Amino acid sequence: MNDLTRLSAAVLAAVSLALPTSALAQPAAGRALTAAEALALAADHSPSLKAAIVEAERARLSERAEANAWAPVLTATAGYSRDGSALQARDGVLTTGSADEIVLSTGVSKSFATGTQLAAEVGLSRWSQTGLTQGATNTFDLDPGYGLTARLTAVQPLMRGLGTDFGEASLRIARIGRRAAELSRLQSASEAARDVLLAYWELWYAQAAEGIERRALALSEQKVREAELRVAAGSRAPYDLLQLRTEVASLRESLRAAEATTRRAQVELARRVGAPLTERVVADEAEAVAAVVPDAEETLVAAAMAQAFELAQLEARVEQARIEASVAEELARPRLDSRGWVQLRTGEDRGTDSTTFSAFVGLDLELPLDRTEQKADAERARLAVEAAERQLQDARERVGVEAVRGLEALRAAAGRVEFAEETARLAAQSAEGQQARYEAGAATALELLLIQQEQRRAELRVARARADVATASVSLEHLTGRLLGGAGSLEAENE
Repeated sequence: MNDLTRLSAAVLAAVSLALPTSALAQPAAGRALTAAEALALAADHSPSLKAAIVEAERARLSERAEANAWAPVLTATAGYSRDGSALQARDGVLTTGSADEIVLSTGVSKSFATGTQLAAEVGLSRWSQTGLTQGATNTFDLDPGYGLTARLTAVQPLMRGLGTDFGEASLRIARIGRRAAELSRLQSASEAARDVLLAYWELWYAQAAEGIERRALALSEQKVREAELRVAAGSRAPYDLLQLRTEVASLRESLRAAEATTRRAQVELARRVGAPLTERVVADEAEAVAAVVPDAEETLVAAAMAQAFELAQLEARVEQARIEASVAEELARPRLDSRGWVQLRTGEDRGTDSTTFSAFVGLDLELPLDRTEQKADAERARLAVEAAERQLQDARERVGVEAVRGLEALRAAAGRVEFAEETARLAAQSAEGQQARYEAGAATALELLLIQQEQRRAELRVARARADVATASVSLEHLTGRLLGGAGSLEAENE
């Protein structure tokens, strides 16, 4: 919700373009929404945004898991063993019997990003024996023995897995995944905002067009009533009345089509904001503000390259592919580890105390006889890097082209507003003059109808141009990532 509700000030300042109140339609009663209110409703409703938020949370948890991958691990072991075939010589006489042993041990192990592994373990054991002397019938018990063992083990990779580049690869990939998920969430929010605003301004235009058609019909119907009186009085020919009635029929057809267009636009906006499809929503923006045309093409393209969410996600994908390639190359290397341990053991057995110290140092070598699989994995990872880089390059070129096209579309729409308004003003003056000539009997009904049609078309072009400025601004803001502050805002938040 926060991402979309903060759009209101920035977005509306750039794209809240409307006709003056006098030129707006008088739509049927319904739920009136400003652009900001539509955005707020869409933020709560958008399924794609909610899915992106869930994915971002999953990526965040994955990063947390990888960040704790080197946390110490506590181990504990408890065991009991029995040997029922003990055989030994005692006092020169062969004896048989059984041996029992109980072992309790605990330890702590920890891995490091450098590949080093350390483990410390302490164990306590107790053993006892029961014997039977050969030829005797009674058993005897030997004195129990006790032992305490402490061992410290260290393993250090010398080839595969040596260094933090390999050890921290999973963490870096998880961090990139979290950032990509956050970018995807913001892109989904931006797309949701864009779609809502586009639907909003299309509804706004449909309402304006319907209002223009409705006023034109009302005016023509008034002309028909006036003409009927004049025909009855003999000051006008019946042919003039026929032409006016034909125009009324045509306008009724146009109004019906405009009403259908408005209803379709209402359904689309209702779907975007999560309102019932049967509810009639109304675009309630009525204040006319000047169009905001962005800076020069170079500045706009640079902003798109730096802020576009799509490019930021592809850059993250390239970085992730490079890390995965380095991991694959590392896994293709032979494994050579140095291993060592020191151990102290003390105990009592049959009344005799003993303490021993031992140590070990060695090497572990793992060298697959056939490394085809590892080499193939490394080559696939390298090709994945190349493919990701190509996709990023293609996207950069496409975003740059779309930014220039979007800017030209906005400039053209803004220019059309100015010219369309001038045309509408002149058409209105011409209609007034023709009306005066018609009333004076110097002009025919056909001439009046033609100039009124031109006035209506000019008013429709003004409404269309204003709506095009709004939609072009929204599309351009989304392309450059400015609807939500851009990918750079995410970097600032992370810092």
